[in-house]
Amino acid sequence: MRHNSNCHDHHCDPCDERMWRHEVLETLHEIRDLLRQPYSLQFWVVDPITNKRSKIEMAFTLTDIQQVTLAITVVDARGNPAVLDGAPVWTSSDAALLTVVPSEDGLSCVCTAVGPLGVAQVSVTGDAAIGEGVRELFGVLDIDIVASEALNITIVPGVPV
Repeated sequence: MRHNSNCHDHHCDPCDERMWRHEVLETLHEIRDLLRQPYSLQFWVVDPITNKRSKIEMAFTLTDIQQVTLAITVVDARGNPAVLDGAPVWTSSDAALLTVVPSEDGLSCVCTAVGPLGVAQVSVTGDAAIGEGVRELFGVLDIDIVASEALNITIVPGVPV
């Protein structure tokens, strides 16, 4: 956009550059605002030989005053919807950081940050063997509990001398 002596585009204009910078700035502000919300990232690694991709699990971020509904999907080996025998069971690795309250059918839960900062795992188990026998399936999600936005400033006096 910037005009220089090597530029062969006679449509270069300082107004174009200002417009481009404005659009970039707007996009950066939108990204910043999105990152302030709870989010989950999914990354994939591709095997160079088979060209198959595998998901790399990342932590979900939650502030110390937030809660989120977590839901599961159950699929078979071909990715088709499948069912479990009975309701899945949800647990938190550290109830001092994170609580979980499952829905009646067990297919979702409300996960609530208790207050302290840290990392906890939410896990869910279910029985894939319909009828007799048990074939346990297991899912886990790391949740990084971070500080929420500042709310207060307190002045703390030192020792008078």
